[in-house]
Amino acid sequence: MIMLASAVVIFNETEAAPTRALPTLSNGSVSPSTGNTSTIFNFTVIYTDTDNDAPSWVTVYIDGVWNAMAELMTGNGTYATGRTFFFGGTVANTTTNYYFRTVSNVRDYANDPVQGNYTLTLQTSSYGPELLHPSYTPSQPNDTDLVDFRVVYKHTNGTAPFYVNLNVTDVYYRPVGIYNMTSTSSNYSTGVHFNFSTQFSSGRYHYKFDAMDMNSSVVTLPSTGWYWLDVIQTHTNYAPTLTSPGISPHNPSSGQNTTFWVTYTDDDGDAPIGVYLNYYSQTDQYNDTVLNMTVASGNVTNGVNCSVWINAPLENGTYYYYFNTWDSNGAQGTTSSYQFVVGNGSSPPPRNPYLTNGGHSPQNPVANDNVTFSVTYVDPNGQRTPDFVRLSISAVQGMSPYYNMTRGQGNISTGLTYYVNLTLVAYGYMYYFKAFVGDYTTETDPVQLTVPNGTTPPPNDTSPVLGTSSHYPSSPTSGSNITFSITYSDGDNDAPNFIKLHINEIVSSRPYSVYNMTWSGTKYCFLGVTATYILKLTTGNYSYYFTTSSTSFNISYPRNGSMNSLTVVSGTPPPPQQDRAPTLTNPRMSTASPIANQTILFYITYTDADNSPPSYVKFHLLGGSGSNYLNFSMSVPRGTYSNGVTCTYSIALLAGNYYYYFTAASNNFTVAYPSSGTLSFTVSARSQPPPEDNRSNIGARIVYDPDQASIDVTDQEEDITVTMGDSGEDFFEIDVSSESGEDRVIVIDLDPDMFDVNSPDDIVVKVDGKEIEYQYVSDPADWEGDVPAYYLEYTEAGAVLYVLLPEADTHTITAKVPNDAGGQTDNFWYYVIAIIIILVIAAAIAISLLTMAQKKRIQEYYEDFDTGVRDNKIASGRLMDEDDLEWDDLIEVEE
Repeated sequence: MIMLASAVVIFNETEAAPTRALPTLSNGSVSPSTGNTSTIFNFTVIYTDTDNDAPSWVTVYIDGVWNAMAELMTGNGTYATGRTFFFGGTVANTTTNYYFRTVSNVRDYANDPVQGNYTLTLQTSSYGPELLHPSYTPSQPNDTDLVDFRVVYKHTNGTAPFYVNLNVTDVYYRPVGIYNMTSTSSNYSTGVHFNFSTQFSSGRYHYKFDAMDMNSSVVTLPSTGWYWLDVIQTHTNYAPTLTSPGISPHNPSSGQNTTFWVTYTDDDGDAPIGVYLNYYSQTDQYNDTVLNMTVASGNVTNGVNCSVWINAPLENGTYYYYFNTWDSNGAQGTTSSYQFVVGNGSSPPPRNPYLTNGGHSPQNPVANDNVTFSVTYVDPNGQRTPDFVRLSISAVQGMSPYYNMTRGQGNISTGLTYYVNLTLVAYGYMYYFKAFVGDYTTETDPVQLTVPNGTTPPPNDTSPVLGTSSHYPSSPTSGSNITFSITYSDGDNDAPNFIKLHINEIVSSRPYSVYNMTWSGTKYCFLGVTATYILKLTTGNYSYYFTTSSTSFNISYPRNGSMNSLTVVSGTPPPPQQDRAPTLTNPRMSTASPIANQTILFYITYTDADNSPPSYVKFHLLGGSGSNYLNFSMSVPRGTYSNGVTCTYSIALLAGNYYYYFTAASNNFTVAYPSSGTLSFTVSARSQPPPEDNRSNIGARIVYDPDQASIDVTDQEEDITVTMGDSGEDFFEIDVSSESGEDRVIVIDLDPDMFDVNSPDDIVVKVDGKEIEYQYVSDPADWEGDVPAYYLEYTEAGAVLYVLLPEADTHTITAKVPNDAGGQTDNFWYYVIAIIIILVIAAAIAISLLTMAQKKRIQEYYEDFDTGVRDNKIASGRLMDEDDLEWDDLIEVEE
């Protein structure tokens, strides 16, 4: 069994505490007054202290379990006039006994009722609500039909529903809507039909029904999983496009609000299910933060503006962002990735290498002139020389599409010049520069260059080019995916207004079907971009061609009215590999004991044996008096899903009791963790000790006595000695020894004035001079391990450091806050030494002024404390009996 040792500093008490009024608990109650094992009961009690002393904690004892209560933040009352505390949860027993207990911050107890218990009796002859006979009409709806959903709500006791809802998601389980269903009858004991009608775009949907009665009992249909609904498409679905992306300010200062925008357009008028901003830092490229953008009202065929702003300060550094969307028919649109830099307003942070001052000389060359192209490469960190730098130029008359450039003068920190010389013929050119540094690349924007032939300049605008078209596979089967592709290039680097695929069966007299193709990249003047579209076709012979437009040009491919041909053969494509359900494992929180308004980071590991990415991973949270779960999309990093990736979501909460679970979807599967039921945690209004029944034994504690030269207190029964060694403003040393060599956890409260730590990275912990690793644990008393490790738990007062010592025979623990500045100056240490001398003189004067009565009181105090240790009454810094010395007695004695 793990034993705990705690290092605590205690000061002398110089005068008796004044007499304080006792706190009281009153009006203990539970709502609703009865229910069943699925009912969420709200327990409330009023805490009053006429001295206006806040409680250290308020709990409700329910059938042998202590439950911490949270303070209601509503109302204007004080502790002197009474404040309400609450706890919400289910109960398991038909007859439940409960009572309330508190202790104020000056160690006074109170119970409600003063003696005995309250009793809550559950209904034994009643039944919860039922949902029956789900249906929808018409049986095969299309995207112009109104779909009517119906379900029967029944409650044997005739209890009315608080709500009956229809919950609809798309094929990827992204929310479409939660709709409140209505009824015209009220005979709930025999069953009542509820219905809701709505219209859907084409595609597959998932849906289920859920209801809650007035006793907070919840039922869903189906009990697990979803029903599905297919809506038939009556028109061609064009993929949406996202254009005109932007950010303001372009390079924000640290802490500055940042606005992002993009334009959503859908040619066939499909509204977006969602438009999303994705951004990530250069140091964390596999952990996107995803924000849902606000979509302005308007006609989506003409384009509507979408925007979102980050109101949380970003740290200094380089960031990347892009946008993506899905229309209501499931077609996806996305953009390229863009970069922005967050600075601190005066000195921008270190950045990646970049190219600058690109250009050509002479500025206005004519045909057959020798033209020098040059660019400057800069690495602000002065660490990485490029593998090579290239000039990319639009190809003409046999010219190469790119040229490796020669290194010139300069250095990489302030600027290193690269150049290449070319002889150009009369033509209109587009060129840009690109540097390759390992896996990283950086490039400049395209530049237009016109080389005239004598006095006759070449045309100012050139036609775009379509070419290198294909379809894959070359001999597709009916029902299989066929990828159509075409390359687009433009010597003036003009972007296409559109690139479209036109296709139809050869024997058909119908008009050609037209599809908007998608592409990525903006370097149209170089090798061009490749546009694609994926389509499924039935058996038959097809002809197809492509069209595009740019500035004043409209062209098609193939030219001269000819067509590409395609034959789709019958046959069953090979069956897909058996899809396997993903799993959710290893749920955890960044802190086991969060307090109000503290940011909590939730983790869950997503694994898919088929390496399929999740459609989503969600965090579902229920807290306070709410009756519906709040749903949050978690951040899913890129990675190998078959090995598992850790998904995260962070949130700050008010004090209260919370329930949560996780869900994920991949292909045809939806999974949850836990598979049934929920997890729970409590957010405390303040740092508070746990109830007595949940305390762990402490092996030893350190008591600081100004009259003692050494600091060494040993609990003989636990067989451990903990001795404080050297210490300073940012470090301390503790020696631990034990003859039994059992596993130990040493517990140290960190003084926030000395150790300002906000994460495990802010402190270095060593055992016997060797640095040990941070390890997350839910309960340090249950810690198991073969090597030393440490864990940080954050409280309202600061932080608590737990150090695991396997085989704790003789060890030295050191902890230090690293000095990010790389060391103090000599003048700094002169000041430190001077302050220490002053403090020593002041301490000597203070000790000499102690009266004999004060010294006698100190002696009596430590005699009483030693007696308490010998009688084995102390547990975890507190006493097992409420009449014994309390934890606060040990830490609040004045010096």
